[in-house]
Amino acid sequence: MPNFSHTCSSINYDPDSTILSAECRARDGEWLPTELTLSDHIGNIDGELQFGDQNFQETCQDCHLEFGDGEQSVWLVCTCQTRDGKWNPTQILLDSQIDNNDSQLEIG
Repeated sequence: MPNFSHTCSSINYDPDSTILSAECRARDGEWLPTELTLSDHIGNIDGELQFGDQNFQETCQDCHLEFGDGEQSVWLVCTCQTRDGKWNPTQILLDSQIDNNDSQLEIG
C-alpha cells in the first residue's frame, strides 16, 4: 500500500500550483527532492476530494496539508463547492494513493 510519508520529510504543499513537494529517500539511502502536481490526480466530485479526477483547485478553496499521528498521516484538507453551489469541508488521505518510488512521488 502506498504510504509516502514514512520515507519522506519536509513535506509541503503550494496551493497556487497544487504541487506537493518533499525530500524522499531513494533505495540507496540518499534523500532527494521530488514533487507531484496534485491537481493532475485529484478532483472535486460534488464537494468531495477524490483521486482519479483532476483540477480540484478550480472549485475548492483554503486547501492545506494536515498531519496526523501514526501511520497514514498526511491529509489534503479543503473547502469544495457542491453541484448546487454550497461549500463543503472535505479531506483526502494522500498516503492512501501516493507512494515514494526510489525518491519519486507517484500515484500508487
